[in-house]
Amino acid sequence: MAKWGIVGSGFITRAMLDAIALNEGSTAQCIFGRSAETRDALQAE
Repeated sequence: MAKWGIVGSGFITRAMLDAIALNEGSTAQCIFGRSAETRDALQAE
């Protein structure tokens, strides 16, 4: 159980870092539950 948790968290972290690198954070914001409106507002600043 613990080993699976470590592997799972590592996979999620890797996926999130890849999302930030490839999509400038837009996908990562989606993962964290931010709305498109919030994302657009952040990009507009």
